[in-house]
Amino acid sequence: MTQTVAVVIGAALAYYAAALAGLQFRLPPATPSVLWPPNAILTAFLLFVPLSRWWAVLLGAAVAHFATELPVWPPLLVSLLFATNCSEAIIAAAVVRRLGHEPPRFDSLRRVGVFVLGAGLLAPFASSFFDAGVVKYVLGDDFWTVWRLRFPANVLAQLTIVPAAVGVVNEASNVRKWRGRDWRDAILITAGVLLVTGIVTRDVGHIGVLRAPLAVFLPVLLWAAVRFGSSAVALTVLLTVIVTVAGEVGGFGSVLRNASPENRIGTLQMFFISASVPLLCVGALIEERRMVVAALRMSDRLKSSILDSIPSTVAVVDASGRVVAVNDSWLANAHSNGPPALARKPGAPYLDAWAEYSENGPGHARPAYEAIKDVLAGGAGSTLEYSCPVHEGDRWWMMSVVPLKTVGGGAVISHTDITAQKHAEFEAQRARDDLAHVTRVWVMGELAAALSHQVNQPLTGIIGNAQAGLRFLAATPPNLPELREILLDINGDAERAADVTRAVRKMLRKDTPGRELLDMNDVVRDTTSLVTSRSRMHRVTVHLELATSLPAVPGDRVQLSQVVLNLLMNAIESLSADEGASRTVTVRTVHTAANCVHLSVIDTGQGLSEGTEEQVFDPLFTTKAEGMGMGLPIARAIVEAHGGIMWAQNEVLGGAAFHMTLPVAETEAELPPIAATG
Repeated sequence: MTQTVAVVIGAALAYYAAALAGLQFRLPPATPSVLWPPNAILTAFLLFVPLSRWWAVLLGAAVAHFATELPVWPPLLVSLLFATNCSEAIIAAAVVRRLGHEPPRFDSLRRVGVFVLGAGLLAPFASSFFDAGVVKYVLGDDFWTVWRLRFPANVLAQLTIVPAAVGVVNEASNVRKWRGRDWRDAILITAGVLLVTGIVTRDVGHIGVLRAPLAVFLPVLLWAAVRFGSSAVALTVLLTVIVTVAGEVGGFGSVLRNASPENRIGTLQMFFISASVPLLCVGALIEERRMVVAALRMSDRLKSSILDSIPSTVAVVDASGRVVAVNDSWLANAHSNGPPALARKPGAPYLDAWAEYSENGPGHARPAYEAIKDVLAGGAGSTLEYSCPVHEGDRWWMMSVVPLKTVGGGAVISHTDITAQKHAEFEAQRARDDLAHVTRVWVMGELAAALSHQVNQPLTGIIGNAQAGLRFLAATPPNLPELREILLDINGDAERAADVTRAVRKMLRKDTPGRELLDMNDVVRDTTSLVTSRSRMHRVTVHLELATSLPAVPGDRVQLSQVVLNLLMNAIESLSADEGASRTVTVRTVHTAANCVHLSVIDTGQGLSEGTEEQVFDPLFTTKAEGMGMGLPIARAIVEAHGGIMWAQNEVLGGAAFHMTLPVAETEAELPPIAATG
């Protein structure tokens, strides 16, 4: 409510003052004003006041309008003229707010164009017909004479008062931020208007300015446009009109002393209208340029701030390979992983420095140079990891080279310190290796009894043969042929015992993984022999269904044996508690159409609990009373490290099946490296 009352009072006072001023802007003995401010003042209010309060603006203006004109004109004429004034203001404000965007400003050529065409020409043009018709209807004056006199007066008022009012409102808060130079120029422009007006009206020194008196004002108006923009142009033109008209009305002006009253008014109006429009456009262009320059500066500062906030060392190079911009980290971090001759400031020949460095530099220098050259030639980006020796040990870096998204091309190069990440990866790998080793030892502990039985068999044979040999040797004469056969049997038993111990020792030994071409059938046979005694103890039959011929698989024999052994042990243990008649574990190998070796371990037990087919591969998940829950996760990790996949499922006829596939490589040169898993 308070704001509405303030709008009513403000509009009434402004309209009242504008109406009194309009009556003073006449050149006697003519009755028309050089400009009529009330309509423009009403337009300025409607531009800033919300649409919901336009009625308050019109109410305040109506009070002032009737207060100033009822003593002079008939009530009907006063009422109809107020309607014409309101129509002009409403049309002007509606066009500017609709097409010029809000809040009202005149800082672009588009906004100035919308204002000039909509508020400066269209609104006065349309309302002047209504205005002239009202005067002709009430007073009987000539329609076209009234229209011709009122139209330029309303145009000049709109072109000068509205931008001036908008500029004052928009810049009111910024005036406090003006520097000394701004105040100096504003004072000089005002003084220039007053000085030029005095020189022109009095023709000081008889220098002949009265032959083209209004042209002398152009330098001052242009100065205002260039220095302060469109609003300053309108304010300066308004000040010039006020001073000029005041001098003419006061009788001490002589700008157009030889012209008739009507021609004097028309000449003044046309000069200031024709000067205002282009100068408003010039001011708008100047402000647009200032905003573009400010935006570019802000963008440059923002880009610099973004670069400086990046902890990595970052450099931007152009298409020729020279440094364009760098961040603070680049300047401060003189790391030893770049060319030692590289200057770290903009303008340095970055590509040339890397080209020289690649000739005699460390191993990463050549790939880094090739990556930079490729991106500058239009290629895609790439990354490179490398290490550099420092006093504390190796320091790891990741170099990233990506294209610069500009018309001229270029590249953005960054070096990120990943030493901590690499150390964490090494520690994680070491932990996985240790855990895999512990798991193998634990599994072999479960097999200790069965393995001792397997070793005991050849040892028993050796003892028996040795005793028999002693008897043959004691005979007279010694039975040498039999003794030879006994020694051959002893040697065979010893070889069998050695094979068993070698297999156990290889399983327990913590070696670095090695890559070789393997026949998975051989791996299955060797591993199955380790669980023969275990399967007999639990009355479990291990049945092998091996493919006739399998292609070689690249891998580590110990790791893959560990996987097969884990699956076999799990299957045997799952059947040991099953009282069913059939206790069979089937190991099957096939060569798939996808050029992979598919190995399956299938048992005839109870199968997996529903929903646990994937959960059994989670670390620490186990269904055994004394299990650790790490065998299957490690087994899957080993298979995936070999480029394969592993999964589990229940068989339709009962039992669980564990499957894994391993890729086949045609030649050893094509084999991928195998990650260490223990």
